[in-house]
Amino acid sequence: MPEIVHSLLNAPEVWVLALLAMSLASTWWLVRRERRRPTAYSRSAEFLAGVAAWRSMSVRAQAAHDEAVLDAAEAAAARAVPPVVRNAESLVLAEYARTITEIPER
Repeated sequence: MPEIVHSLLNAPEVWVLALLAMSLASTWWLVRRERRRPTAYSRSAEFLAGVAAWRSMSVRAQAAHDEAVLDAAEAAAARAVPPVVRNAESLVLAEYARTITEIPER
């Protein structure tokens, strides 16, 4: 009996089949779990209410909403700090952190 167990554990085909079986079982379990409690918002009551409200809007109201959202995004991007300034600030902070953590030589 131990020889059979030893030969099975040393066979790469057994490991491949075990890995395949575990993959299939975990995929089945994750799909089942996702169907019961979705992690995406596509099935939530809030999302579905928003979609229903969007569909009930006229085409002009939808276009106005789109324009307002795009304008808000552009205004937020304009208010954002340029990357050059952000990099300079991070360099200054890194230098400050190095100086306060540096052990003075005696």
